[in-house]
Formats: sequence, C-alpha cells, structure tokens
Amino acid sequence: MLHEKERRDSEAEGRKNREHAKFCRQLEQGEAVENAYVHAEAATRGNMLNAKGRARGINPRTLLTGRESEFRRYASDELAEYFATHHRPTAASFRGADTRVHPKATEPRRRQWYHHPSGRRLVRR
Repeated sequence: MLHEKERRDSEAEGRKNREHAKFCRQLEQGEAVENAYVHAEAATRGNMLNAKGRARGINPRTLLTGRESEFRRYASDELAEYFATHHRPTAASFRGADTRVHPKATEPRRRQWYHHPSGRRLVRR
C-alpha cells in the first residue's frame, strides 16, 4: 500500500515537471519568434511584405513561423535576403533543422522521355 502511494506521488511529480518543462519551452520559443521578428523588421526597415502580401492583408509574423511556400509567395525581397543568412523561427528550427531560405531555381522541370525497349514509342520517365 505504501509503495503504491509513493508510485502515484512520483508519477504526479513527473507529470508536473513535464508540464513545467513544456511551458518553459513554449516561453523560450515565443521569445525567439519575437526576437527574430524585431531583428527582421529592423533589417528590412519594416518592409516585410511584397505587394501581393499587402493586398491580401497577410500578417508579417505568420511569414516567420509559417510554411516556406507562403514565405516565398508573400515575403519582400529584403526579408528573403535577411532570412537567407538567418534562421526562421519555425517548429523545425527548434528541432535543430536549418531553416534559412535559399533561392530556388524557377525553371520548371522538364519531362524526360526515352525510347521504349520495343523501339516503337517514346515513354515518360
């Protein structure tokens, strides 16, 4: 009986410690996002959205933590240059991934064709 009570107390204490650690991580991540936003805003002089982003009313803060495709679509050139050398504070960056935004080739991929072994037709790869 005493052993069971100690086990329950230990389990409750462990749960409390995990909740506290999660809360601390969330605070640290929130601080990192705010810090990145302030630095990016200073580096771009407030010009964080392109014309399409301003027309759609996109919040610049969502560009920092959101999808890379949306960042590329709505971020200004100055913001893209800034995050080419600095990490975006996304969930992946907190797991240790490299979240800098590198330029992508804009040329569409070409479909590759090759001759079918029968020699009668071209086939897509």
